[in-house]
Amino acid sequence: MAQEKLTDRPELEELVHDDDVVHVVDVSDTTDSAEGTSKKWKILKWLENLSNKSNDIATDASSTTKYPSVKAFKDYVDGSVAGLLDYRGGYDASGNTYPVAGGSGTAGAVLKGDMWIISVAGTLGGEAVQVGDSIIANVDIPAQTASNWNHLNANISYVPEDQANKKTTITSSDTDYPTCKAVETGLAGKQATGSYEVTSNKKTSLTDNSDTFYPTQKAVKTAVDAKTDKSTLTTKGDIYVASDASTPVRVGVGTNGQVLTADSGQATGLKWADAGTANALPLAGGTMTGGITLATGTTALAPLKMVAGTNLTTPISGVMEWDGTNLYFTI
Repeated sequence: MAQEKLTDRPELEELVHDDDVVHVVDVSDTTDSAEGTSKKWKILKWLENLSNKSNDIATDASSTTKYPSVKAFKDYVDGSVAGLLDYRGGYDASGNTYPVAGGSGTAGAVLKGDMWIISVAGTLGGEAVQVGDSIIANVDIPAQTASNWNHLNANISYVPEDQANKKTTITSSDTDYPTCKAVETGLAGKQATGSYEVTSNKKTSLTDNSDTFYPTQKAVKTAVDAKTDKSTLTTKGDIYVASDASTPVRVGVGTNGQVLTADSGQATGLKWADAGTANALPLAGGTMTGGITLATGTTALAPLKMVAGTNLTTPISGVMEWDGTNLYFTI
């Protein structure tokens, strides 16, 4: 079997060393000797430049020498597409919960970028969503946390100005609406803020008995201070009396049976005194002692007049009765 030294080949000079040899074997030779096998394997294994193999494309992105492994390719591609929008179809939001299945992940897990369009309205995360709105997962496995989802409102509409009902003057209509200038013009004719006091009706005393005038605070205080405080009366039965002109004072209640009697000797001009004595005629009932002196009669006034009534069923000695026709005196 002929041998050829690889270093004798200029095109391979930089790839192999002097002790790296390879057997050139006739393709019809099926003996596959151990020596030939080991030498062929050695040269094939050595030809991979391990120092230039990259396992991370992102890390070695600036290199023009390194080459990536298969796994590096896969990891890079997988990482590049993760998080992109992945339309997952329509979603019935009437159950008021976010999707927990039907996502792009393993066994339908919801992943970042999974997107649904609302097909039935509902409330998600406390916000009403309408047909046509979109929801997008912000993170993997967003569950029912509202901050893990984006809501895109698709039903925003434009309502044109209602020119027919726009007015340049303020009216009493519930249909028309005024322009800014109409409002400004209307307000310009009104009283400025803070100037509503009608000073011509303000009074500094309460002497006017008017439903139009209004008193100042001082006028009210002066009038109230001039009144006698009700706390002056301290006991049940106390009364107010005048000790002088416009000078009310308290007269305390008397004892049971006493009557209020005029007495100029008192500071108040009044006093409580015992009821009438033996020389006084009682108002009704009882026994009177002493004599009665009748006034002299006149043509218009009799000194004594009896009122007609029904006579006693059992006469009593000393009684005088008048039934309206006859006068009776019982002995």
